[in-house]
Amino acid sequence: MFRKRPISIFRNPRLLPAATPLAIAGLLILQTGAQETRKRPRPDFATFEDAAEAARWKGVGGAEAAPSRDFPSWQTHSLKVRIPAGSTGGVETDYVPEDWHRFEALQFFAYAEAPVALEVEVRDARGQTARRGVKLEKGVNHVQVRTSGFKGVDLRRIEGLALRAQSPQESVTLYLDRFRLTEYNEVLARFGKMDAPYGLDVETPHVKWARPYAGGPVHVLIVPDVAHGRAAVEIAQRLECRLEPVTLGASSGKNRWGFGDFYGQRGYSYGAPFTLAYTYLADRLLNGPEYDVMVLPGSRPWEEFPEIVRRKIRERVENGMGLVLIDPQVRDRERAADLWELSALEILDTEPQPAEGRFWQRAADHFITRNVPLEAFPDDQMSHRKTRAHGQVLVQAANGDPILAVRQVGKGRVVTAAWVQRGMIPLVEDQWNTGATWRYWEYMYSLLARAIVWAARKEPAAGLQAIRFDSSGGARYAVVRAGAPAGARVRTTVRDEFWETESTGLERIAQPGSEITVALPSRPRGVHHFVDVILEDAEGKVIDWGSATYTTQPPTLVEGIEFSSDRF
Repeated sequence: MFRKRPISIFRNPRLLPAATPLAIAGLLILQTGAQETRKRPRPDFATFEDAAEAARWKGVGGAEAAPSRDFPSWQTHSLKVRIPAGSTGGVETDYVPEDWHRFEALQFFAYAEAPVALEVEVRDARGQTARRGVKLEKGVNHVQVRTSGFKGVDLRRIEGLALRAQSPQESVTLYLDRFRLTEYNEVLARFGKMDAPYGLDVETPHVKWARPYAGGPVHVLIVPDVAHGRAAVEIAQRLECRLEPVTLGASSGKNRWGFGDFYGQRGYSYGAPFTLAYTYLADRLLNGPEYDVMVLPGSRPWEEFPEIVRRKIRERVENGMGLVLIDPQVRDRERAADLWELSALEILDTEPQPAEGRFWQRAADHFITRNVPLEAFPDDQMSHRKTRAHGQVLVQAANGDPILAVRQVGKGRVVTAAWVQRGMIPLVEDQWNTGATWRYWEYMYSLLARAIVWAARKEPAAGLQAIRFDSSGGARYAVVRAGAPAGARVRTTVRDEFWETESTGLERIAQPGSEITVALPSRPRGVHHFVDVILEDAEGKVIDWGSATYTTQPPTLVEGIEFSSDRF
């Protein structure tokens, strides 16, 4: 049995005059109803980039709320909320998603200029409310509130959200950003920020140049690149230090997608993708402890850093914090003018200078370069930026280009390296074409560690003074002169060109300034040899360290192997 087809007023002209007013009235009713339906945002419902969106958030209880460019976490704006002392004021909005029941958590970012207790309140369509308390620490906070904790409200029909302070003793200013409904992130809850936990749980082969260090651990604020964050751990394996890392991606993609636990959450790929990392860095500079030294590789251009970050770096250096700048980047020289007031080298040309034929050489005697075998570096595969020195040059290319320099800024020491870097040590363009069969990177890390120690003012009062070689009487010796106290020990390791150990030794120093003679292998293997010397105190902690190289001519060398045929 077939149903009768409905009659359409548009198919039956005889019905049109009578039906038209009714149809128009119906359309007007539908349109009016659509206008009365309140528009709801998506689960990511507040980033305060739009003025109209920010206007939907109102200050209550004497609090003031307005958009700000300070301490954002997603793009360029946050919501600044100033809460008077003793007030239960805060901010509220009705611009929220309606259905919350499918989401595990309400998540938002808050930068607090002082610790404060907040009450997070949600209101449903029936007027019922539920509240959860959170405590904000001074500085950066990632707040997560489980939606299951909002008892007694209909999570399918949420109408409003409010944040209220719990009567702070003094006025407090908050910067709020990126409110969203999402899953509860256990790693974020445990770690407190969208970064990586740096540790020594996974070790790679390395030389403990200064670990443990007699001068005590060096407290280092370090800003590694996302793709080469391991470099911070490599330094910590070799130099005893307490790392305070803030990871910054060299590109927007790496910065956003480089962390599995926060995949896609550390920034947007367009606009201002590095905002969160810059706010983390501002927090560490404003609210962190006293650091011995800051290590800042050129992952991003200097002028891109927020003004508050650049200013606080300068202030901390003037007050005594050391600074190690590695391959600093600039795109706009005028906007980066404050960098040249701080750096020991001024970048003149950002293009890497040709490395071929420009071997590195020591330009001055200094703790940083003392007993570092620059000749072990594969300099024909390394490059540097064209610079002008604003301090004492320690390493230069064969044509005189400055590569490493130091200067004093206020009470702080500054080291600037112009080498093109990857993971903070010099980038080796083609590691398979260096001709180096030894672990040259160990000596690069040795140089970097000495720069960090010197900038931190933790170099020893008396250490290794010289390593020289003596072949008088037919035998070969390494002569080590050290200014260490009596009872200190000189630990030596001699390695061949494949970095296999040829001999080891341990000698005690009889009196300060005395020389230790170390017999070298009578039958050395290969041509190139490395003598690594570590000066220890009586407890086995490293006072100083250094290396030297020498060559021998074996009676026979294998220059190559050839087959009689390319197939058998």
